[in-house]
Amino acid sequence: MVTAHSKAGAGISRPKLQAVLPLVWELVRPHRGLLAVGFVLMAIKRVASLVLPYSTRYLIDSVIISQANAMRSQIDVVAK
Repeated sequence: MVTAHSKAGAGISRPKLQAVLPLVWELVRPHRGLLAVGFVLMAIKRVASLVLPYSTRYLIDSVIISQANAMRSQIDVVAK
């Protein structure tokens, strides 16, 4: 079975990475600073996305569970 993708790629070989890399670098070089800023912003976004789960963990572990334990000890005192 011949697909459209295999027909389109028939007879066309992919260029080697070593041959394409200088061309890509030539296009990227003028925009190095902008790309660096973009990568830094992506890293900041990734770290910032971890704030909400960490704060929720703190809320559940420290506040809610400690209050539940305090209420449980009060219930134990009243039950005795």
